[in-house]
Amino acid sequence: MIFTEPVAATGTNGRTSESPLKLIDQMKLQRLRRFEEETKLQENAVDMHLRLLESVVMNANEGVMITEAEILDEPGPRIQYVNPAFTRITGYTPQQVIGKSPRFLQGPLTSSAALKTLRTALHKRHPVEIELINYRSDGAVFWAELSISPVHNDNGALTHWIALLRDISERKANEEVAIRAKAAEMQNEALSFEIGERKKIEARLAHTAFHDDLTGLKNRGYFMDRLTESLQHAQTRQPFQSALIYLDLDGFKAVNDTLGHRAGDLVLIEVARRLEGCCRPRDTISRFGGDEFTILLDDIQSLDQVLTAAQRILERLEEPFPSIGPGIVISGSMGICEVQACHAKPEDPLRDADTAMYRAKLQGGGRYLAFNEVMHQSATALIQTKSQLKLAVQREQFELFYQPILNARTLRIVGVEALVRWNHPERGLLAPIEFVGLAEETGTILPLGAWILRTACKQLKSWQDALPGVPVLVSINVSSKQLDDANFFPDLVDLLAEIQVDARSLQIEVTETMLLKDPERVTALFAQIRKIGIRIALDDFGTGYSSLSYLEKYPIDSLKIDKSFVDRLGEGSTKKNIVRMIIDLARDLGLEVFAEGIQNVHQSDALMEYGCNLVQGYLYSRPIPAGEMLLLLTQGLRGSGNISPSASEPALAGTQTH
Repeated sequence: MIFTEPVAATGTNGRTSESPLKLIDQMKLQRLRRFEEETKLQENAVDMHLRLLESVVMNANEGVMITEAEILDEPGPRIQYVNPAFTRITGYTPQQVIGKSPRFLQGPLTSSAALKTLRTALHKRHPVEIELINYRSDGAVFWAELSISPVHNDNGALTHWIALLRDISERKANEEVAIRAKAAEMQNEALSFEIGERKKIEARLAHTAFHDDLTGLKNRGYFMDRLTESLQHAQTRQPFQSALIYLDLDGFKAVNDTLGHRAGDLVLIEVARRLEGCCRPRDTISRFGGDEFTILLDDIQSLDQVLTAAQRILERLEEPFPSIGPGIVISGSMGICEVQACHAKPEDPLRDADTAMYRAKLQGGGRYLAFNEVMHQSATALIQTKSQLKLAVQREQFELFYQPILNARTLRIVGVEALVRWNHPERGLLAPIEFVGLAEETGTILPLGAWILRTACKQLKSWQDALPGVPVLVSINVSSKQLDDANFFPDLVDLLAEIQVDARSLQIEVTETMLLKDPERVTALFAQIRKIGIRIALDDFGTGYSSLSYLEKYPIDSLKIDKSFVDRLGEGSTKKNIVRMIIDLARDLGLEVFAEGIQNVHQSDALMEYGCNLVQGYLYSRPIPAGEMLLLLTQGLRGSGNISPSASEPALAGTQTH
């Protein structure tokens, strides 16, 4: 078909019809107009929506802050927009904050923990809500509730942060008021309970203030208050209305050293109960300190009443302690003093009772003594003696005497024990019992012990040079303080090298309690001593609390049966059996057995019968000077009978003491 120029058609009604192309154009135009109208309507709607959003933001009560999505580190995101509420809350205008980091809102009171939580969430691009303290433009602080959300574009990229800021200071203040009200309510609820508890606490504090924690007895402070009251009564009433007993336990240190402090505590508790059973309810009993107890007896009519109480206490103390351990033997030394008007202060009767107690202990313990003026003079002399002892050590005012140790069957001298004497410039020759204890107290035992070791070694060397080929063993007593000295063994080795004495001719005597005080350390020390040839003897065996089975655990060579067992050999079968058992067990363990303190033939014969091979005592010889001992070593000692005491070694206090 060939298209020709269109010709207007004439209809039946005489009107010319439009062409199809024109109709199409008209339709397009209509569509375009409708699109423009719809677009205009959409633009108007969007514009209206934006105006509504702007109105919401502008009129919101919450502060709105929009920042760019910069990295959080310096300088950090910068503010692009803040609404009027932000200005109202913070005091900062848009001109002051646009382009700045929001960190200006922070200050010293802003919680570092809250800031850490905030930064962690923003680093992860997570929304976050937090409460923290911010600062207004005038420096005032306010509590802010901050809600921050990320904004992403169509591609999912982070473009902005929107933060909503709410001032919650009033709410926080109300919360604080509520918390305080609740606390007050709880405090009121607890008040009645607290009053009851306070009374209980006050009662406990009062008890603690006046009682000993371990024993439950009155303590030192309470006792001194009561003693002060008694002294005041004595100064205003008839004399001898009250008396004081000062008790110190005998043998308690050995319990601690051998059985441990727990056993010692149990002994103290049991002693406290026994004292309560021996005294009247109105008497004041206190644990004065350590193993010392004091008893104040009021309304006393006579001294006999006090002595009766002391005797009752003594008998109760000497009873066994089966619930604590077998073989525990405890006694007490007691000093008694009347509380008199002549005492100027409470410390005076306490001092006098302590003096009497000390005298009782010097007499062997297990007894009580009443204070008298002679004791006061002795106490004064004791103080002087302590001072003189220090000077005596510096000036070496001492001399060693030697007592022979003999073969029980041949009576030949096999060794000697070195025993120290003090050549006191005023009181003459003093036995060890008068100063060795003081030396321990004052600390002079270390230089004195060193002097004894050096002097004995020099004397041994002199005898060895004078009597070549004659075996002589010198036995030397060593104190626990010397063994505790870390320099004891090195100094001993140096001394032997200096004097060039044969170590195999030396024997060191130690007591039973020393052996058990620190078993591991003592065992190692004794092993060192024996390794260089020196022998170890266990002195005063049977007076402590060790088991006989312990003998095989420690590096010792011999043991000495204590004089107390030898003294009672004639009193019955019990002591004899104990001595026989000790000798038999020692022999089975390969140990030599010494018996010391032998004073008569009966004791000597009994020991020989039991198999004791070494003996020592006044029956054979008193301790004598080195010159006389050289004569005995030269001649030898044969036959029975006593050697008369040397003129330079008078009988010391009428008893055999080292």
